[in-house]
Amino acid sequence: MSYTEVTNTSYLSRIGSSLKGILFGLVLMLIAFSLLFWNEGRAVKQHKTLQEGSSIVISVASAEVDPAAEGKLVHIFGMAESEESLTDQQFGVQSPHSIKLKRVVNMYQWKESSTTKTEKKLGGGEQQTTTYTYSKEWSGNPIQSGSFKQPEGHQNPGTMHVETHELTAEKVNLGAFLLTRSLVAKINSYKPLAIDSEIPLPQVSGRSGIREINGFYFGRNASQSEVGDL
Repeated sequence: MSYTEVTNTSYLSRIGSSLKGILFGLVLMLIAFSLLFWNEGRAVKQHKTLQEGSSIVISVASAEVDPAAEGKLVHIFGMAESEESLTDQQFGVQSPHSIKLKRVVNMYQWKESSTTKTEKKLGGGEQQTTTYTYSKEWSGNPIQSGSFKQPEGHQNPGTMHVETHELTAEKVNLGAFLLTRSLVAKINSYKPLAIDSEIPLPQVSGRSGIREINGFYFGRNASQSEVGDL
Protein backbone atom coordinates (compact mmCIF):
# COMPACT_ATOMS: atom_id res chain seq x y z
CA MET A 1 0.00 0.00 0.00
CA SER A 2 1.62 3.21 -1.14
CA TYR A 3 0.98 6.76 -2.31
CA THR A 4 3.34 8.82 -4.51
CA GLU A 5 3.70 12.62 -4.55
CA VAL A 6 5.79 14.56 -7.10
CA THR A 7 7.10 18.08 -6.32
CA ASN A 8 8.96 20.35 -8.76
CA THR A 9 11.35 23.07 -7.48
CA SER A 10 12.70 25.86 -9.70
CA TYR A 11 16.33 27.02 -9.71
CA LEU A 12 15.48 30.31 -7.95
CA SER A 13 13.55 28.48 -5.27
CA ARG A 14 16.53 26.22 -4.70
CA ILE A 15 18.82 29.27 -4.31
CA GLY A 16 16.40 30.80 -1.78
CA SER A 17 16.25 27.57 0.21
CA SER A 18 20.05 27.34 0.22
CA LEU A 19 20.39 30.89 1.59
CA LYS A 20 17.88 30.14 4.31
CA GLY A 21 19.80 26.98 5.14
CA ILE A 22 23.08 28.91 5.43
CA LEU A 23 21.55 31.48 7.78
CA PHE A 24 19.94 28.77 9.86
CA GLY A 25 23.26 26.92 10.02
CA LEU A 26 25.07 30.03 11.29
CA VAL A 27 22.49 30.46 14.04
CA LEU A 28 22.85 26.80 15.01
CA MET A 29 26.65 27.20 15.17
CA LEU A 30 26.33 30.12 17.59
CA ILE A 31 23.94 28.15 19.76
CA ALA A 32 26.18 25.06 19.62
CA PHE A 33 29.30 27.01 20.68
CA SER A 34 27.38 28.53 23.61
CA LEU A 35 26.11 25.13 24.73
CA LEU A 36 29.57 23.61 24.34
CA PHE A 37 31.13 26.33 26.49
CA TRP A 38 28.46 25.88 29.16
CA ASN A 39 28.77 22.08 29.10
CA GLU A 40 32.56 22.13 29.39
CA GLY A 41 32.33 24.41 32.43
CA ARG A 42 29.73 22.10 33.97
CA ALA A 43 31.92 19.04 33.30
CA VAL A 44 34.92 20.67 34.99
CA LYS A 45 32.81 21.58 38.03
CA GLN A 46 31.40 18.05 38.23
CA HIS A 47 34.89 16.55 37.96
CA LYS A 48 36.15 18.68 40.83
CA THR A 49 33.10 17.74 42.91
CA LEU A 50 33.67 14.02 42.29
CA GLN A 51 37.33 14.35 43.19
CA GLU A 52 36.43 16.09 46.44
CA GLY A 53 33.75 13.51 47.19
CA SER A 54 36.06 10.53 46.56
CA SER A 55 38.52 11.89 49.10
CA ILE A 56 35.97 12.14 51.92
CA VAL A 57 33.43 9.35 51.22
CA ILE A 58 33.25 6.48 53.70
CA SER A 59 31.69 3.02 53.26
CA VAL A 60 29.14 1.93 55.84
CA ALA A 61 27.15 -1.25 56.40
CA SER A 62 23.56 -1.18 55.14
CA ALA A 63 22.22 -3.35 57.97
CA GLU A 64 22.12 -0.50 60.48
CA VAL A 65 22.50 3.28 60.61
CA ASP A 66 25.76 4.40 62.21
CA PRO A 67 25.18 7.63 64.21
CA ALA A 68 28.88 8.45 63.84
CA ALA A 69 28.38 8.82 60.07
CA GLU A 70 25.53 11.33 60.38
CA GLY A 71 26.07 14.29 58.04
CA LYS A 72 28.92 12.60 56.17
CA LEU A 73 29.12 11.46 52.55
CA VAL A 74 28.60 7.69 52.71
CA HIS A 75 28.58 4.74 50.35
CA ILE A 76 26.36 1.72 50.95
CA PHE A 77 25.72 -1.49 49.03
CA GLY A 78 22.74 -3.82 49.27
CA MET A 79 19.43 -5.00 47.86
CA ALA A 80 16.51 -2.59 47.55
CA GLU A 81 13.33 -4.16 48.93
CA SER A 82 9.73 -3.33 49.77
CA GLU A 83 7.15 -5.12 51.89
CA GLU A 84 4.25 -3.61 49.95
CA SER A 85 1.93 -5.43 47.57
CA LEU A 86 1.14 -3.44 44.44
CA THR A 87 -2.18 -3.97 42.66
CA ASP A 88 -3.35 -2.86 39.24
CA GLN A 89 -6.95 -2.14 40.23
CA GLN A 90 -8.25 -2.04 36.65
CA PHE A 91 -7.10 -5.60 35.88
CA GLY A 92 -6.85 -7.12 39.35
CA VAL A 93 -3.19 -8.03 38.87
CA GLN A 94 -1.20 -8.08 42.11
CA SER A 95 2.53 -8.27 42.80
CA PRO A 96 3.57 -8.84 46.45
CA HIS A 97 6.79 -7.43 47.94
CA SER A 98 7.42 -5.25 44.90
CA ILE A 99 9.06 -1.91 44.33
CA LYS A 100 7.23 -1.25 41.07
CA LEU A 101 4.44 -2.75 39.00
CA LYS A 102 4.21 -1.61 35.40
CA ARG A 103 1.39 -2.26 32.98
CA VAL A 104 2.67 -2.01 29.39
CA VAL A 105 0.02 -1.49 26.70
CA ASN A 106 0.48 -1.62 22.92
CA MET A 107 -2.10 -1.11 20.18
CA TYR A 108 -2.04 -2.52 16.65
CA GLN A 109 -2.06 0.46 14.27
CA TRP A 110 -1.29 1.78 10.84
CA LYS A 111 2.11 3.45 10.44
CA GLU A 112 3.18 5.77 7.61
CA SER A 113 6.75 5.74 6.24
CA SER A 114 8.18 7.83 3.42
CA THR A 115 11.14 7.77 1.03
CA THR A 116 12.14 10.67 -1.21
CA LYS A 117 14.06 10.52 -4.50
CA THR A 118 15.51 13.74 -5.99
CA GLU A 119 16.34 14.20 -9.69
CA LYS A 120 18.01 17.16 -11.42
CA LYS A 121 16.10 18.87 -14.23
CA LEU A 122 17.20 21.03 -17.13
CA GLY A 123 17.55 24.67 -16.11
CA GLY A 124 18.79 23.89 -12.60
CA GLY A 125 15.49 22.78 -11.14
CA GLU A 126 14.76 19.63 -9.18
CA GLN A 127 12.00 17.07 -9.07
CA GLN A 128 11.29 15.28 -5.83
CA THR A 129 9.30 12.07 -5.79
CA THR A 130 8.07 11.04 -2.36
CA THR A 131 6.53 7.62 -1.83
CA TYR A 132 4.46 7.01 1.28
CA THR A 133 4.00 3.40 2.36
CA TYR A 134 1.65 2.02 4.99
CA SER A 135 2.14 -0.94 7.29
CA LYS A 136 0.67 -2.21 10.53
CA GLU A 137 2.64 -2.46 13.76
CA TRP A 138 2.30 -2.51 17.54
CA SER A 139 2.88 0.85 19.21
CA GLY A 140 2.67 2.06 22.80
CA ASN A 141 1.33 5.47 21.71
CA PRO A 142 -1.62 6.41 19.50
CA ILE A 143 -0.56 7.13 15.90
CA GLN A 144 -2.64 9.99 14.50
CA SER A 145 -3.73 8.77 11.07
CA GLY A 146 -5.41 12.11 10.31
CA SER A 147 -1.99 13.52 9.41
CA PHE A 148 -1.24 10.75 6.91
CA LYS A 149 -0.86 11.74 3.26
CA GLN A 150 -3.47 9.13 2.42
CA PRO A 151 -5.62 8.61 5.53
CA GLU A 152 -8.37 6.85 3.59
CA GLY A 153 -8.21 3.16 4.36
CA HIS A 154 -5.57 3.69 7.06
CA GLN A 155 -7.62 5.01 9.97
CA ASN A 156 -6.40 4.39 13.50
CA PRO A 157 -8.46 4.71 16.69
CA GLY A 158 -8.07 8.21 18.08
CA THR A 159 -7.20 7.03 21.59
CA MET A 160 -6.19 3.93 23.50
CA HIS A 161 -8.94 2.70 25.83
CA VAL A 162 -6.30 1.59 28.34
CA GLU A 163 -2.77 2.96 28.63
CA THR A 164 0.60 2.09 30.11
CA HIS A 165 0.63 2.72 33.85
CA GLU A 166 3.23 2.35 36.61
CA LEU A 167 2.73 1.85 40.35
CA THR A 168 5.51 2.52 42.88
CA ALA A 169 5.80 1.44 46.51
CA GLU A 170 5.65 4.21 49.10
CA LYS A 171 8.53 2.80 51.16
CA VAL A 172 11.61 1.17 49.62
CA ASN A 173 14.42 0.15 51.95
CA LEU A 174 18.04 -0.70 51.42
CA GLY A 175 18.82 -2.45 54.67
CA ALA A 176 18.16 0.10 57.45
CA PHE A 177 18.07 3.00 55.00
CA LEU A 178 14.95 4.45 53.36
CA LEU A 179 15.53 5.28 49.69
CA THR A 180 14.42 8.67 48.38
CA ARG A 181 11.81 8.94 45.62
CA SER A 182 14.48 10.11 43.17
CA LEU A 183 16.56 6.98 43.79
CA VAL A 184 13.52 4.69 43.54
CA ALA A 185 12.67 6.32 40.20
CA LYS A 186 15.97 5.04 38.80
CA ILE A 187 15.15 1.40 39.58
CA ASN A 188 13.98 -0.17 36.31
CA SER A 189 15.06 -3.83 36.26
CA TYR A 190 11.64 -5.17 35.29
CA LYS A 191 10.82 -8.81 34.63
CA PRO A 192 7.60 -10.38 33.27
CA LEU A 193 4.91 -11.14 35.82
CA ALA A 194 2.89 -14.32 35.41
CA ILE A 195 -0.85 -13.63 35.52
CA ASP A 196 -2.85 -15.54 38.12
CA SER A 197 -5.24 -17.89 36.33
CA GLU A 198 -7.97 -17.11 38.90
CA ILE A 199 -8.14 -13.43 37.89
CA PRO A 200 -11.44 -12.84 36.02
CA LEU A 201 -11.03 -11.87 32.38
CA PRO A 202 -11.34 -8.06 32.24
CA GLN A 203 -13.15 -6.04 29.59
CA VAL A 204 -11.87 -3.07 27.61
CA SER A 205 -14.28 -1.07 25.44
CA GLY A 206 -16.83 -3.87 25.66
CA ARG A 207 -14.38 -6.57 24.54
CA SER A 208 -13.31 -9.40 26.85
CA GLY A 209 -9.63 -10.08 27.16
CA ILE A 210 -7.88 -13.27 26.10
CA ARG A 211 -5.60 -14.50 28.86
CA GLU A 212 -1.91 -14.82 28.01
CA ILE A 213 1.06 -15.86 30.17
CA ASN A 214 2.11 -12.32 31.10
CA GLY A 215 -1.02 -10.31 30.33
CA PHE A 216 -4.19 -10.01 28.28
CA TYR A 217 -5.02 -9.63 24.59
CA PHE A 218 -8.05 -7.57 23.57
CA GLY A 219 -9.23 -8.48 20.08
CA ARG A 220 -11.21 -11.09 18.22
CA ASN A 221 -8.24 -13.29 17.33
CA ALA A 222 -4.74 -13.00 18.79
CA SER A 223 -3.27 -14.89 15.82
CA GLN A 224 -4.83 -12.48 13.29
CA SER A 225 -4.40 -9.00 14.75
CA GLU A 226 -6.64 -6.17 13.58
CA VAL A 227 -6.17 -2.42 13.86
CA GLY A 228 -7.32 -1.34 17.32
CA ASP A 229 -6.40 -4.58 19.08
CA LEU A 230 -4.66 -4.13 22.44
